[in-house]
Amino acid sequence: MVGIGVDAQGTSGGLALLWKKDLDISLNRFANNFIDANVHMPNYIWRFTGFYGHPDASKRKYSWNSLRQLSTQSWLPWLCIGDYNEVFSQNEFQGFTYTWCHSRTYQNTIRARLDRTCATQDFVDLFPDSKLKHVHSIFFDHLPLVFSFENFIKSSKITNEAKKFKCFMFEAMWIKANNCENVIQQSWESTSADNACVNLLKKTDKCRMGLLQWSKSKFGNVCSAADDLRKKIAKL
Repeated sequence: MVGIGVDAQGTSGGLALLWKKDLDISLNRFANNFIDANVHMPNYIWRFTGFYGHPDASKRKYSWNSLRQLSTQSWLPWLCIGDYNEVFSQNEFQGFTYTWCHSRTYQNTIRARLDRTCATQDFVDLFPDSKLKHVHSIFFDHLPLVFSFENFIKSSKITNEAKKFKCFMFEAMWIKANNCENVIQQSWESTSADNACVNLLKKTDKCRMGLLQWSKSKFGNVCSAADDLRKKIAKL
C-alpha cells in the first residue's frame, strides 16, 4: 500500500489518498483541502480528486476557488469526492439520507448531507453503472462514502483475485459462545505437516475455515443482520 497524506488543521480537515502497489496512480498536485491524481487503466486515464471544504463558511469561497482552478487544468474524465461542508439537494444517493451528525442527544441532533461525489459527464459516460452508497459508521460523525464501478469491477480479473484472498477477521462475539474453543481445537488438530512453516499455515487455515462454517451455522448471516440493525438505529 502506498499513498500521500495532508495534515489536519487543528481538529478539522486532513486528507489521505491510499492505493495498492499494483495500481498505476500519478499524483498531480495537493494542498490543505485537496489531493489531485490521475488513475491509469489499460485503455484510458481518468482523474480523481479528494476534496475538503473549509469548515468556516466565511472562508469556504477559497475552497470553491481551488475547485475552479482544478477544473481548468485537465480535460480528463473527473471524479471528485469528499466533505464539501455544504448542504445541497437530498437526491441521488443510496443508503442513509444524511452523512454527518452533530450531537447524538435526542432533540438536539443536527443532521446534514455534507459528503458527496461529483463527476463530469465524461466520467459518467465512461462508468455508466457506477454507484455511490453511504455506509454506517459507529465511531465517527461522518458516514463513509463507497463509490463502486459495478459492471467494470465485476468483469475485472483483479476483483476475482481479491475475492480469493479475502481478509479473515476473528469476531469478538465468538469468544462468548461455549463451543468456540472446541471448534478451534478440533480444527487445529485435524491437520499437520512436517515443515514447521507449512504446518502453521495449514493449521491456521483449518481454524479459519472451521470458524467460518461454525459461525454461519450458529449465528447465520451476521453482516446482514448488523446492517439491518444499523439502519433501524439511524432512523431513531
